[in-house]
Amino acid sequence: MTRSRGTSRCARTAWRASDARGSDLTAAHEPLCEDRIVSCEHCGEELQAKALEEHKNSTCEESPLGDVDFCGETVKRRDEEAHLSASVAQHLRLQRASFEEQLEKVERTR
Repeated sequence: MTRSRGTSRCARTAWRASDARGSDLTAAHEPLCEDRIVSCEHCGEELQAKALEEHKNSTCEESPLGDVDFCGETVKRRDEEAHLSASVAQHLRLQRASFEEQLEKVERTR
């Protein structure tokens, strides 16, 4: 079955389309249907809407990971290893500064 972007395999959509009011119900259901096909905004891969968040959070190579090790750089999943390798010294300095800050807070509470 060939599907175009935005179409779904939802049985409810097919049932509603055969209803006397089908076109109105299908149009209302389609944007909410978890089985509709959507594109990942990072890599363009087409997948079911219900799988999009998992895809972005675990397998999308173009998905930004955010602040990797609190360094403030936004890194794509595909670049994570290279970033971590190239930034070891910077990450250690940041980690040490964070540790020292926490230690100072503990000392002040004594």
